Amino acid sequence: ASKPAEMSPSRRYAVATGFLQRDLPELALAEYQSLLRDAPEFAQRDAARYGLAVAAYRLKQYDTAAEALAPLTDAASFD
Repeated sequence: ASKPAEMSPSRRYAVATGFLQRDLPELALAEYQSLLRDAPEFAQRDAARYGLAVAAYRLKQYDTAAEALAPLTDAASFD
């Protein structure tokens, strides 16, 4: 199996989203955080930030959720 750092950013995003969809917010949060840290220019970074916020919210980490959403308030491309 590939280590997360060896996977493409798109694959890592899919893994994080899969964790979130399977109600594994701890794993999703960690994966989204590492993805955003390791691939700051990732094309879907706004969607990854949103996923991170959802995972943090589910874990009652409200400050982390708010921090993740803050950059999206000005993101014209985020729907």
